[in-house]
Amino acid sequence: MPRVDPVLGEQVLAGCHRAVAARTVLSAHDCSEGGLAVTVVEMALGGRLGARIDLDAVPQSGALRPEQLLFSESQSRIVLEVPPTASPT
Repeated sequence: MPRVDPVLGEQVLAGCHRAVAARTVLSAHDCSEGGLAVTVVEMALGGRLGARIDLDAVPQSGALRPEQLLFSESQSRIVLEVPPTASPT
């Protein structure tokens, strides 16, 4: 059962806010319904773009099975679309 981590949630939102304030975010989407896979598909369809998910690049990817990474509706997960030239915040 997923647990809410208020400290992590605050850190994620603060990081997103910094990225938006720096004008490096083109769009954002939470992973609340369907997890990462559904979020990326919805964003790609909305922007009429393709997408690729590298599960090895997902933080803590070794702790979860691939289907958990793709479809978990865990708390504090947000996908940000940034230009290819943007540096991590």
